[in-house]
Amino acid sequence: MASVERRRSRRRDASGRVREVVRYRVRYRDARGLQHSETASRLVDAERRKSEIEHELATTTWHDPRRGDIPLRQWVAQ
Repeated sequence: MASVERRRSRRRDASGRVREVVRYRVRYRDARGLQHSETASRLVDAERRKSEIEHELATTTWHDPRRGDIPLRQWVAQ
């Protein structure tokens, strides 16, 4: 099961004004119980990604996006 969390922060823009920035964090656990999260700038995108993740986890087609991260040096050696 996944969830969407609304996160607010204040950032200073180029003109010096302080603006409120809203981001949405999609949090979920994989089949092994490890927690993962992704961020989106729009609620629609976060909700869409949440439903995609839930479907992938239910049908066991989900794979860890970091699974393929290996250094180039190691890849070349193989």
